[in-house]
Amino acid sequence: MHSPIDIKHRQAVVIGGGIAGVAIIRALKRVGLNHFLVIESKEAMGLATSNHDAALCHPYVGRGMSRLQRLTKIAFDQAQVVWQEYWHQTGVFQVPKKDVPVDPSESVAQLRRLGYAENDVCVKAYGAQDWQGIWFANGGWVDLQQICSDEQKQLSSSQLKCSTTVSKIYFRNQQWHILDCNDELICTSDRIFLAAALETNNLLKSLSVDLFLKPVRGQLTKAKVSTSSPWWPKIPSSAISGHVYALPPRKRTDEEYEI
Repeated sequence: MHSPIDIKHRQAVVIGGGIAGVAIIRALKRVGLNHFLVIESKEAMGLATSNHDAALCHPYVGRGMSRLQRLTKIAFDQAQVVWQEYWHQTGVFQVPKKDVPVDPSESVAQLRRLGYAENDVCVKAYGAQDWQGIWFANGGWVDLQQICSDEQKQLSSSQLKCSTTVSKIYFRNQQWHILDCNDELICTSDRIFLAAALETNNLLKSLSVDLFLKPVRGQLTKAKVSTSSPWWPKIPSSAISGHVYALPPRKRTDEEYEI
């Protein structure tokens, strides 16, 4: 005779239903951990930090051989596989920081040290200003909100709890306890994954952990442009990243595009 399942206890809890939370959900499913709960503060997944449809995807390349550069290369390689069905490959041109010259020969040598193949990443000039920068042929963008929305459709009502804010977490008796804003127990869990962006700071403070997190730069501003506009010939055909950001035009009607 089987013991009844404790609906208040889960194999795993994911706090945050954005793109990071979705990545964790998929990883849990791959290893057979399906008795999990996703807790999202908004009324649906992907409505906070991931609430935009044009996230640039490319690794970071700067000076030296930092861990960040090695980590973003690994993450980028994985992203192309994990989000393959959502991938819009347009290429991404990384513009160097203002007034920082690019040495093509040194940049090429660094790219090879980081493990980039010549066909995937190179140094080139771009645009009317002949910017010298890094060209990622496999780079592009993904629609984060669509990814989150599609994942939500695959979750059962017992796997997702929206419009719920977690105020406190603590570990006791070999399991995690997750509490809401009224200090009432939402559930307990064997594992907990924090994917709530800057809200992670507040949750960690309940564990007396002070993790330094800061907001990233702002999201892209959308604008509509007509093919008859004098700006149309000047719009880049690939994504641009760096001290400026731009996406290639995305068709909305026969004569109108969004950038």
